[in-house]
Amino acid sequence: MPKSTKRVPVGTPVLFFRYADVRSPPYAALVAECNATGVCRLNVFPSGGGEYESMSSVYHVNDPRLKGNRELAMTYGGWDYHSWFRPPEDDPSNLPEEVVQKIVDLASENPSIKTVAKKVRSAGVTESQVAAVFLAYEIEEKETADT
Repeated sequence: MPKSTKRVPVGTPVLFFRYADVRSPPYAALVAECNATGVCRLNVFPSGGGEYESMSSVYHVNDPRLKGNRELAMTYGGWDYHSWFRPPEDDPSNLPEEVVQKIVDLASENPSIKTVAKKVRSAGVTESQVAAVFLAYEIEEKETADT
């Protein structure tokens, strides 16, 4: 999956595109809820002001599931980050999917941020990135002799 299709924190400002067409005028939106694959519920604000509209099941505009299914795009639209806002460096969405999966797998064996960070350090992953994966995937850290 593209790196932009991970869990997005609640309150993140994004752009909403009707029909997932990035050539159309975007609407301002805030993430109200988002799952681990980047499918979000957005509060979308009308360009002229007024009450927001809650949009469910909105995929990132680059999500291959959206690209391969025009009906999804027509029904739910798509979201993207604003050009001035990108996830922070330690955001798990900046890591390749296989690295995130390795962190999740290692955490299932030993849920210690320090221990997992030592095992993935050679891949260029920082301890703060490991901690962010624990947070994003709701992995409860256990105290070990390493921590």
